[in-house]
Amino acid sequence: MKSCTDVKDSYVSKNSTITSCTAKIQTIFIHPNSNISAVSNLQNCIIDSNCDISSGSQITNSVIMSHSHIASNSLINNSVIGPDSALSCGEVHCSLLGSQSNAHHQSLQVSLLAPLGRGNIGYGANVGSNHTGRSPDQEIHIGEGIFLGLSVVMKFPIDLSFCPYSIVAAGTEMIPQRCSMPFSLFGGSLPNENGLIKLIPGWVWKDSGYTMARSWLKFRDRRKSVLHSWYCDYPIVRPSTVDMMMSAKKRLMTPKLSKAMEENYDDVDNWIYTDREIPGLGKTFVTERDRLNGIIAYRNAILLYALTGMLHPLESYGVVKFPSDTDNAVNINLGLSTKDRVIFPWDENYLDVDGLWDHQSIMIACELPDLRGKVLKLSDENSREDLSMVLNLLLSLKKEFTKSVFKSKKKDDIRGKKTNTFYERFHDKAENDKVVVLTKKEEGEMKFRVKKILGGIGDIEKSKL
Repeated sequence: MKSCTDVKDSYVSKNSTITSCTAKIQTIFIHPNSNISAVSNLQNCIIDSNCDISSGSQITNSVIMSHSHIASNSLINNSVIGPDSALSCGEVHCSLLGSQSNAHHQSLQVSLLAPLGRGNIGYGANVGSNHTGRSPDQEIHIGEGIFLGLSVVMKFPIDLSFCPYSIVAAGTEMIPQRCSMPFSLFGGSLPNENGLIKLIPGWVWKDSGYTMARSWLKFRDRRKSVLHSWYCDYPIVRPSTVDMMMSAKKRLMTPKLSKAMEENYDDVDNWIYTDREIPGLGKTFVTERDRLNGIIAYRNAILLYALTGMLHPLESYGVVKFPSDTDNAVNINLGLSTKDRVIFPWDENYLDVDGLWDHQSIMIACELPDLRGKVLKLSDENSREDLSMVLNLLLSLKKEFTKSVFKSKKKDDIRGKKTNTFYERFHDKAENDKVVVLTKKEEGEMKFRVKKILGGIGDIEKSKL
């Protein structure tokens, strides 16, 4: 401790420092290798290992987990901040933020429950409020990896637990609702005459592949908390998130048409769907075009996940078997009831390759019904046609995802060149971006594995950006 005027009733572990703190520091427990400097107030807190708290931050009655960074006059009260998080400038009150939560700008978070973290809060976002004019008994549930854009307003109560890795566009105002459409885009246009905002299901997967690829790379590289690895290290696409996509896809495929829709099929291209026609939309609307694109996006994501699982059993055992009964495989109402709970990653079986294949094989049987009940063997000539078909489908889906990553990044180059004279001088081209390069490398590795499985036989198309 150095240049500190008021430190009381506290425990400071080895290799931790407290410097230049003229305000009160009281009743805190600091784990090893953490640094506290120039804070304004720090009381009744547990600071985990390898944390950095600085620059006028005020923290009371809170837990800051390992490898988190709090800076630039942050104000945190009565909250738990998960590992590998980074907060600066803004306020966090009575909230639970999971691992790798980020809020680098001035924003407000009140009664926010985001146990799976990985989210990002943009400048000026108002997530909740200090009161609702009544008792302070409301909260907001945010799903894993959700991005809240500039000046977003979230009004109590909201539940987006079943919308992981979605984006709420800048300036969007979300009224109280419960929505269940993962990997989607909220807002981006003015509300309709009924005050509903636009929703594009599956948009993040279909039209922003770079976001998906970069997010996974970022989560992997920025995770420093070894102590909490069981809580922080899990893939984006796993059984629980795939089940959410499957449920959303089924609901998009089976809308409950209104009487006006049934009487006017000629105008189907202009149909607008709400929660009455497609349960799970909350206070949003979906156009016919976006409904169809959402179905395609979810189907491609599900099949890419599931067919990738075929590679291990084929390489290890030379055989894959698909279930014949898929009647109870999909819960079409997943996330619609307040009784539904998101399955936490540490309760899933995604680390067991054989156990994971059990789920993947069911998804394949759901999406490719001709394979239900079949056993495909590399040694069986009668299986070669089916194997070649599904493995080439896998490669085409992987190629499409690689293109999506490239195209979504290429948009930056196109816009940048049109608006900034010196853009090309200071920015890497999309084809040289490390995320694009890594994604293309992964596609090549998959192609090599498939060729090896099929012994070089089959029409495997070369992949090009």
